[in-house]
Amino acid sequence: MLNLFLKLVVGALAAGLVACATVQKDYDHMSNLDYQKRPQLRQALINASEPLNEAAVQKILSSKVAFPKTINLAIVRLTESVEGLDFQMIDQEISEKFYNKTNWGSRVQSIIPVPQVMIAKPATLASLRQTAVLLQADALLIIKPISFSDWKFQWFDGDKAKGITSLEVLLLDTRTSVVPYTSVVTETAEVTKDKSDYSNYELMNRAKKASENKALLQVGPALQKFMTKTM
Repeated sequence: MLNLFLKLVVGALAAGLVACATVQKDYDHMSNLDYQKRPQLRQALINASEPLNEAAVQKILSSKVAFPKTINLAIVRLTESVEGLDFQMIDQEISEKFYNKTNWGSRVQSIIPVPQVMIAKPATLASLRQTAVLLQADALLIIKPISFSDWKFQWFDGDKAKGITSLEVLLLDTRTSVVPYTSVVTETAEVTKDKSDYSNYELMNRAKKASENKALLQVGPALQKFMTKTM
């Protein structure tokens, strides 16, 4: 009951703070000469069962991360559980504008959607790295969406719903387990009820999906910019 109350409070706050924004890790230093002169980190120094020792910490912090000239990019969307089931839903727009490799720049030679069946529960960076290895992916883009929606009744027009989605995005280097890129993207969308909606629950789900799609379509161009700037 307490968790439900907290979710309702957070949802109400989110509805009152509607905004579209993106914040990301500053990676400008990666193109500087000082960074480029560092020795390249070529293997993971992180052991999932043990804390990092001091030597590993110092080596990671004093090394550079560099991807191959062209990479195989795996993409995983960590889904929210619905009635105990984890599944992914994509539409034509996301298929064409998100998963199409031409939208990710010349360095990405293949896009690999990660099936949910390959993701351990609970997901950890160590288990996600193992998934990327099995898929022979040079890098793994991890996307965690958090969405909220609400609806309002309208006397003379169709009911409306508003969706708010915040995406947590991080890029995992499969070889080293280092995360050179992160971002948080927030988007909103508003939809009107139509005859295809069975209920306002479906209306709110459409609003959430619309806001998530808007946020997802910002990820590719941002990562392409990162890849171009850090070659």
